[in-house]
Amino acid sequence: RRSLQGSSTAVCLIEMGHDTESDSPQSGPPSGQGRTVTKTLFLGMERDDVKRVAGVAAAVLVTTQVALPLLGRIGNLLFGRRREKPNVDAKKKPAAASREAGPSSPSEDSWNVLNVPPPAIPEDVKEIFSTTFPTCSVRQFYEYFLSGSSNFHKSLHMKLEKRDDFFYGPWKPAPSGEAPLGSPANPDDGSYLASSGRTPFDFTLGAGPGSGCFVRNLVFVQPKKGAQNVDADCRQRQQFGVFEGETLVYATCTNMLNIPFKECFTVNTAWVVRPAPGGGCTWSVYLKVNFLKGCLLGGIIRATTVNSNKEFFRIYAQDAAEAIAAGGPPPAPAPADAEASTSSAAATAQVVSQPREPARTQSMPLERQLQVLLLFVLLVVCLVHQGVLRRDLQNLQQLMNNLIMKR
Repeated sequence: RRSLQGSSTAVCLIEMGHDTESDSPQSGPPSGQGRTVTKTLFLGMERDDVKRVAGVAAAVLVTTQVALPLLGRIGNLLFGRRREKPNVDAKKKPAAASREAGPSSPSEDSWNVLNVPPPAIPEDVKEIFSTTFPTCSVRQFYEYFLSGSSNFHKSLHMKLEKRDDFFYGPWKPAPSGEAPLGSPANPDDGSYLASSGRTPFDFTLGAGPGSGCFVRNLVFVQPKKGAQNVDADCRQRQQFGVFEGETLVYATCTNMLNIPFKECFTVNTAWVVRPAPGGGCTWSVYLKVNFLKGCLLGGIIRATTVNSNKEFFRIYAQDAAEAIAAGGPPPAPAPADAEASTSSAAATAQVVSQPREPARTQSMPLERQLQVLLLFVLLVVCLVHQGVLRRDLQNLQQLMNNLIMKR
């Protein structure tokens, strides 16, 4: 018993059990009975403790073996691990929407260095990637990857996503203020970006449109992957300008039209390309998942978006380095003939001039809403269970401490 002080609870229980077994009826009736009664009381308390420990262990087992796998199954069901038939309508839709971006008219961008400092990157727009191209100047970077004659973005999209529904419009001079809805700088495509009328610099950097800059629009489909359970129909606004010290700043903001919580957020990026000290240029990419309102799955959306963009820009940098080493990527294909270009331009003008119906709010199907509700209830139950489990563990620890002190 003297050795019990400072020892663990497990040793305490083993010593008491050993002492009880070592006592025998021949060891003196009065004293032996007294010791036996005392140890019987301790053993009775020990049985209660064992029951409590067994209950806690069972609760932990249920959490790890039942609750967590069930949560994973519901998550897979909710976020698209099912195999679905390809949506033919979704593939056809961007082809029509490509006319909204106006790809038929020529780009009006140029290398125009402004005598003003570049806009600052806001603190909440975080850097996610940076690299240096030793043999590529800032102007070459613009010509290879951002100019109206470059086809690099579409080629990379086709390589990674195995589909060609990627359409970008021509670069146009940035408006001096908010772009009117339906104008070339702000097509009426049903996105939040269209309703805001703000330029990408203003929307992403809070820097206003800025004269001497250029804007264009993209329409593309992002195939479903990970937590994204549908092919996302994306609308993107882009803007770039060249500022003092040949610093190129390029900003994008993207809105997805057919996904859950589409009205809750946009994805904003900013590129800064500046001359490198040892020659060439340094390319830095910044990103913010811009939440417009509260979102139940905001943390998941932010984490998956940041991770997927880090991987995308890593691949982008590899392919860009290969293109630079080859003397630049191949230019964008020219229109087949003037007649095709004219007819496409007429189609663009017709789409822009026609009044649009108000954008319909796309609600989640009832089945999907029930799945989200079930997931939310399960999360609440798990949180409550963890709180009760923590309380039981604290009570158990206090009880065992009291036993040691009494001993």
